[in-house]
Amino acid sequence: MILGSCENVIRGTCDNGFTWGLDLDDGHMIINGAGKVTECSVPNATLVTSVTFNYGVSVLGTYLFKEWTNLSDILLPNSLLEIENNAFRSCTSLKELFIPAGVRVIDGGAFWNCTSIKSFSVDKINMNFVAKEDVLFKGNGKEIVRYPPGNLRTKYSLPYGIEKIGTSAFQGSSFLQDVYIQSGVKHIDTLAFRHCDHLKSISLPSTVSKIGSYAFMGCTSLEKVTYFGQKNPADPAGKQFFDDCPSLKTVCVRPDYVSGSFCNISSFSKCAVEDSGYTLSPSFVLMMFISMTLFFIFH
Repeated sequence: MILGSCENVIRGTCDNGFTWGLDLDDGHMIINGAGKVTECSVPNATLVTSVTFNYGVSVLGTYLFKEWTNLSDILLPNSLLEIENNAFRSCTSLKELFIPAGVRVIDGGAFWNCTSIKSFSVDKINMNFVAKEDVLFKGNGKEIVRYPPGNLRTKYSLPYGIEKIGTSAFQGSSFLQDVYIQSGVKHIDTLAFRHCDHLKSISLPSTVSKIGSYAFMGCTSLEKVTYFGQKNPADPAGKQFFDDCPSLKTVCVRPDYVSGSFCNISSFSKCAVEDSGYTLSPSFVLMMFISMTLFFIFH
């Protein structure tokens, strides 16, 4: 791809021998080089609205596009293997992302605070990742990597087979009010639901055995937590799961938790619950009933 006329193009360098050119007329940037690209010295990154790469880049480094707030379109190269933590941090205009066939690693937090992303898609021959209903998963279907925080859905049900909710998987998903976590989920990683501002309640199934630090931090509308999982679910360094959750008043726990505290919460109202695993909401049951009825009618 060739940029516009020379008088409207500025050029510069990135680390590791990469170079870039930016067309000031349309905000399009081309990055050239091979290997890992890290920091690019761009005088004013807010001028950049789209980015393409010439073939050869294999790793997008940490904080590469940090706060490129007008970046709305990026074409990742087929040579790409890895996207590091915070590579797209606070790219608040980015709306969708296509993951090429060769990508093998996407670090947790790679899309931190990318609040406008509405969908992820993945090349069909990529064996390491898959997208379902615009949501990014590991290829084996056992871990949710990233929910698109700009998606307008207010309810989402994790697919069966999920065992892990990855680092920052739902971070900043401010439209979500209800997330249904199926039985089978074992690990809720660090910052998994941070700043899900409209999440009102959460029910964690009996299979949960590990919760990472700050998993629900900043869920300011969270009113009720129901926990069926194992005792002492914290990671070794786990702490402050529900920090900055000012609306949280009710914590329902297993009967053998009632005499003590759950996740350092001892001051809230508690209600003993039966250790019965995941409880379906009435609306979810109705949806399943309608789906099954339609299936039998048309089959």
